[in-house]
Amino acid sequence: MLYRILRLIFWHILLLCLASNAQTATQVTVPLWINDKDNPMVTTRGCVQDNDGFLWIATEMGLYRYDGLKLEKVIHPKYPNIQIERIKQITKDVRSGEVLFDTYPSRKWFSIKKGVISRFDASKGDKVVMRDNVYSHITVNKKLRKTLEDFPVPKVDIAFIKNNISFDAQQFFTVGKYLYVRYVNTIKIINTTELNDSEDLYIKKNGLFFRIGDKLFVSANGSIYELRGTTLLKNKPVTTDGRLQSFLLRSLKNDTGNDRFIHGYKDDYYLFSDGSVYVVEYVNNRLQTRFVAFTGIADINSIYHDHDRGIYFMNTITAGILMVKETGFKTLRFSDYKLDINYSVAKIDMHSLYSASGWRYDLETGYLEEDKYFKNSNRSFLMKYNSKFYRQDTTVLRNIDNSDILWDNNDGGHWAEMTGYCMHGGMLWVSTRHPDRPVMYLRNGKTEIDIFLANALKGICVTGLFSWKNKIVITTEKGVYEYSPFLQRINAVQGLESVYARRIVRNDEGSYWVCCYGQGLYLVSGGKAWHVKGRNAAITTTHAVETDRLGNMWISTNEGLLSGVKSAVIQNTLEGKAVDLYRFTTQEGLVTNEFNGGGTHPSVNDGHIIGFPNMKGFLWFHPSELKKQAFSEDIIIDRVLCEGEAIMPGKAGYTITSNAGIIEVDFAYAYYFNRDNLTIEYRLEKQGRWQKITGNNFSFARTCGGMEKLYIRIITHGTGKSVTREFDFQFESRYYETAWFWLGILLFALLAAYFFFRMGLKIHKSREEALKEKVAEKTRELRYAIEQLTASRAEISKSLIEKETLLKEIHHRVKNNLQLVISLLNIQSRRHNNSIEEFLSKGRDRIMAMVLIHQHLYQSQSIEYVSAKSYIENLTLSILKSHSGSTDITINVDAPDIEMNLETAIPMGLIVNEFVSNSMKHGFPDKNTGEITICLDTMNDKMRLKMQDNGVGFDPGTTKAKTFGLELIKIMSTQLNAKLSVNSVGHTKFVLVF
Repeated sequence: MLYRILRLIFWHILLLCLASNAQTATQVTVPLWINDKDNPMVTTRGCVQDNDGFLWIATEMGLYRYDGLKLEKVIHPKYPNIQIERIKQITKDVRSGEVLFDTYPSRKWFSIKKGVISRFDASKGDKVVMRDNVYSHITVNKKLRKTLEDFPVPKVDIAFIKNNISFDAQQFFTVGKYLYVRYVNTIKIINTTELNDSEDLYIKKNGLFFRIGDKLFVSANGSIYELRGTTLLKNKPVTTDGRLQSFLLRSLKNDTGNDRFIHGYKDDYYLFSDGSVYVVEYVNNRLQTRFVAFTGIADINSIYHDHDRGIYFMNTITAGILMVKETGFKTLRFSDYKLDINYSVAKIDMHSLYSASGWRYDLETGYLEEDKYFKNSNRSFLMKYNSKFYRQDTTVLRNIDNSDILWDNNDGGHWAEMTGYCMHGGMLWVSTRHPDRPVMYLRNGKTEIDIFLANALKGICVTGLFSWKNKIVITTEKGVYEYSPFLQRINAVQGLESVYARRIVRNDEGSYWVCCYGQGLYLVSGGKAWHVKGRNAAITTTHAVETDRLGNMWISTNEGLLSGVKSAVIQNTLEGKAVDLYRFTTQEGLVTNEFNGGGTHPSVNDGHIIGFPNMKGFLWFHPSELKKQAFSEDIIIDRVLCEGEAIMPGKAGYTITSNAGIIEVDFAYAYYFNRDNLTIEYRLEKQGRWQKITGNNFSFARTCGGMEKLYIRIITHGTGKSVTREFDFQFESRYYETAWFWLGILLFALLAAYFFFRMGLKIHKSREEALKEKVAEKTRELRYAIEQLTASRAEISKSLIEKETLLKEIHHRVKNNLQLVISLLNIQSRRHNNSIEEFLSKGRDRIMAMVLIHQHLYQSQSIEYVSAKSYIENLTLSILKSHSGSTDITINVDAPDIEMNLETAIPMGLIVNEFVSNSMKHGFPDKNTGEITICLDTMNDKMRLKMQDNGVGFDPGTTKAKTFGLELIKIMSTQLNAKLSVNSVGHTKFVLVF
């Protein structure tokens, strides 16, 4: 095992060394060894692709499957012998596309269809027969069958499967009406229409017998002849190329060494010679060989060619399988790294390419010439001027053909690297990296510095110039500018003020592309810059943009070569949408993903070929021959896991149990190119949104019971193509998802509805009765309220009448009180023995007696009655306060708390006022203290008022005519209809009964 690994490493190194020494244009092929590092395949006996693109590999230790990314050993739980036994033979039914293989020593046959392995039994009528590495069939009638059963060639095993036949022979062909069967050194030719017509053709054991298209060829005596019908055309040998002729001559001497003729799939034949593989082709009546790949290993035993994808699978005994991809790319490589690194390449005439790195190449003859004259030249600057090309050689521009000098910019030995040029206004403009002369121009054979730009762009490195309408577009490391040289006006392009721009490419009359280092690609249209955004991968650094005749854009970047439909790219960019771009990388045939920019000619486009310089030479291609590898095959599910348990598919798809939660899906698809060009998504039919998938597996939550469709979609970028496959999943319903459950729920709901309906009726009836009772109660309450309201209205009316009457009464009382006051004042004024002060003081006390009446009225709830006790107490207290300066008199009041009307209270108050005032004034002349007693009580239906003091008393005879107070008491007593008795002996005492 170690020996095989070391040997494989040696041949890989040798292959790289040989490739690096090439100094001619070569068709790019991409070799890749397919093997398992941890469990390497042992002796691959053959491989074949199924109709879905998967490669099935037969080895000495089981069966493998390869999808372009992952190599897996087939482990089948039902057929465990597949993984441990020898896969002796693997082939394909050309009609059905089924892959067939057998195991040894168990000698069991199996078939593979849509990734599913099952037993194959010829006795059950499978209509397939085998021919070398391909299963084919011939429909036979009874006579032909009888003829074949009597086949005279010994050791040829013929198996009949229904009306088909199978030959265990070295080779077996049908051309027209003839059946050709080779076994060792005999070719049996049978006319399938005239069964009696058959011939034998002798051939050497190491002779060649092969078919290309509808022609059969046989080698003999160092030449190759066509076998037409039953005749070998020996008089007209087929023309062969030198390599094939050399092999034929050496085979006569049995001196071919490791060189040999290899029969591939169907009618593919190969010549293995000197470690390289060549395909044998019949072109223009000539057999020739075409180089496929250098393998570096000699034990190739079979080759399978995928014509649709341009891929060769070469089976080896010790190293696994070498996969070789043919591409449409061609490249120039050099052993000198200085020539290998290219920045500017231009097509200088009809057939020649020239690089500023110092080489010239003829596209027709393949002749490559190194330009040894330029040793210190600028490898980025190549200029076309007046149909001639020039390179910068230190300070001068020299013609690449004769070294004539166009421009001499010698400045004391100081020179600057030129970065760009353009023709504008009939003059040649050149940009440099010199800080003091960023832009110069050639006028009348002399070079001049643009002083305005030298000042305007001070400190900014200019990377290129482009003539656009009446302006020069200037790319710099700090933005893009539009310059009007004759107006000496410069403006930064909106949106590109700070980008590192290096290349301007015209798009149409109104727009151009701007290639930037680090910021990607912009489209300038209408004075505004629009950023080109990749949908699936960021565009970081762009070097050049070209458009082919088919309307496709080609963009060289540091991450490969991008391609997309130009119209779609422009439309999406102007709408602010991301664009779909197909990315070519080393997996599609690029020698390197890193292209170069910054040169004056970072691309070649002559309408036929497009090319780009890079870090490993120069790459070019014919756009019409370059194929974007859109995924178009089938998608298969390898495994479905439910709660960690594998689910096997049935007729209705994958059945998921009711207790499942998360479903995991492992799927596979065959794609042998850069998978970054694919977007993979899935969705469930009942879910509208697509979910992006990374890798080859995903999971989703269980949905509701019933049939569900799973869709898996693969989109190829930049092609507008997609493939969608659907898979059936049957989800067992949970108890709450079954029809019986919902029927039970419905019945329960109906019963519940009926129950609640009945309960509702009962409740409604009880509520109706309660409502009637409540209505009756409310009716009674309303009637009572109406009665109360009616009574209230009567009372209010009565009260209103009383208020009106009372108001009149008040006015009347006020008038009477005022009239009483006037009368009192008139009576007192007729007496001339009073001073003014006394007159006013007595008048005040009498008025106060009436005021207290009204004060009690408005402080009480009644406006007609006052409390006798409270009134007398307050009245005497008021009188006492008015005489507090002259004597210390005590007044005792003993009165019941009875109500007294105004007609009684006012006269009684005036009587009490006169008595108390006179007692305090005249009853205690020699003493400072005294006592006055006022007592009010009831006797039967009358009231008695007693007033007395313990003073000196008075003489009624002398006082009668003089005292106004006594006169007033008598007047008020009369108003009360009271009986007055006076006792003034020793003390003064008044008694009124009313």
